[in-house]
Amino acid sequence: MRRCTPLYILDPLTGRPWRVAPVNVSETMLARYERLPQGRKTDPILARALESGGAAYNMALMSMEEYLESPVYTSIVSMHDLRHVVQVPILVGQAVAGTINLGTSDPDRGYTAGEVRLAEALGRLVGVAVEGIRAREDLERELERARAALELAGSAVVVSGPGELELRLNAATRRHQ
Repeated sequence: MRRCTPLYILDPLTGRPWRVAPVNVSETMLARYERLPQGRKTDPILARALESGGAAYNMALMSMEEYLESPVYTSIVSMHDLRHVVQVPILVGQAVAGTINLGTSDPDRGYTAGEVRLAEALGRLVGVAVEGIRAREDLERELERARAALELAGSAVVVSGPGELELRLNAATRRHQ
């Protein structure tokens, strides 16, 4: 029996996977999912998750027979014989920042409604974390730009942050010391 939990974080500009954390699933399967036409663009489970903004469970969308005959299963997911799949969008505001994907090859071990809701809550929590990480990265880039501008300024400038004991002197200030 195989249980997998790949996590995708998408590049906000291109929409392509930027960081992928495969857990108990092969890189080959993930690469195939991204490369083949039957992958991301035609995955009915992903489409439902993105359309609804919530968790989508393959058994809530179709019968097992329909799933096993679907192109995404026959071309890709069959590599690990994943019978039950839940996909959860990671949302930052209204934008999809990635997905959490749960799967098991045990045909008798589906996901309960409570587990699907829990996965959805996890997706929201990861979305908040991704939003915070991106905001921090944006602030760090802005800080670096501000520091570069102050360094290039012809006027002497001394800067310190709240609670910081260290003073930052730009090049003009250091020249006048």
